[in-house]
Amino acid sequence: MSSALQIEQIKKSATKLAKKTSLKKPSEIARRERERIEEDSMRAELLNRQLSNKAFENIIELRKEYSKYILIFLIVWSFITLAIILLNAWSVYGFKLDSTVLSVLVGTCFGNVLALAGIVAKGIFLPPQKD
Repeated sequence: MSSALQIEQIKKSATKLAKKTSLKKPSEIARRERERIEEDSMRAELLNRQLSNKAFENIIELRKEYSKYILIFLIVWSFITLAIILLNAWSVYGFKLDSTVLSVLVGTCFGNVLALAGIVAKGIFLPPQKD
């Protein structure tokens, strides 16, 4: 439908409505209708932004909560790895591991630290979302 035809139909419906109401000008009715539509659009946009802000607040709270657990895990894992290396170095109670096992243990510890740090850094510095 062309815009000229739509405008003509709006004018006709405004004229009919003006006859039913006490308003004398169809342009006044059309203006009020445009204002109402713009107001509704602004309300919808505000509600959408409020919901978006609430979602971001929830994500931030989850990140705060789980970042503590991840940090605790990394600290515990690193201390366990350190304890195993020290037990092996001092041969406590005859504890002796092959050098391959120690290499794998140190490598996985280092890999976990780097991977989790990378994931956290990537999550913190997300690119801005485009609407």
